Amino acid sequence: MKAVILCGGKGTRLYPLTSDIPKAMVRLAGKPVLEHIISFLKENDLTNIVLCTGHLSQIIENYFGDGSSFGVNLVYSREEMPLSTGGALALAKEKIADDFILLNGDNICTINVQKLILFHKEKNALLTIGVGKTKGSYPASCDLFAFNKEFAITNIIFRPHQYITDGENLPLGNLGIFCCSREILKDIPQIFVSFEKLLPTFLSEGKRIYAYPTNEYASDIGTQESLRAVEEDLVMGRTHLFIEEKK
Repeated sequence: MKAVILCGGKGTRLYPLTSDIPKAMVRLAGKPVLEHIISFLKENDLTNIVLCTGHLSQIIENYFGDGSSFGVNLVYSREEMPLSTGGALALAKEKIADDFILLNGDNICTINVQKLILFHKEKNALLTIGVGKTKGSYPASCDLFAFNKEFAITNIIFRPHQYITDGENLPLGNLGIFCCSREILKDIPQIFVSFEKLLPTFLSEGKRIYAYPTNEYASDIGTQESLRAVEEDLVMGRTHLFIEEKK
């Protein structure tokens, strides 16, 4: 199974850190965020990776090359104009031959991907979304997914939103990792569109979309505050990701 990483973003909320580099190349504990994600995939036996690049894509390509020096095989799908996450995925479909793992290029997580894949296959899902109580300003910082006892998603609550965090059966936050059947690619247009914004249409059409709840670590690095928090977690050993000694 391949992995696809969406890493075409500008990272405007991280400015000035992103004034001359793409968001995925922001340094986190001594190396780019994207390098952490690639290492995480390698740990989970996913070494064939498609990078969906856009803004300042050459910086990513120059750093990672074909991936061989990182122990993985990388291919690139470069958008020439902004397509957002959905359009970027549609652009890459010719490079994806089978089911795949999809990740946002600004998320750090320690989810057991093989268990996610097994769950996805057991449910015969079109799409399985990793959900949980993300770090940071949960739940305001991410979209929320409600699901039934079979884990089929029944409702999506998009940000910005206000939500009561007391009670049972609360919707859980989007952890930025998905297991996708290749079948889903035929329903994604190659236009400027967010992948998540397509999900309500998929639900209304009765497509097989499931939630995979987990307590494993996940956080985005979309702001300088969250970047510092994740870096502290990494340095203090609050995740299992390998951290090189700072120089």
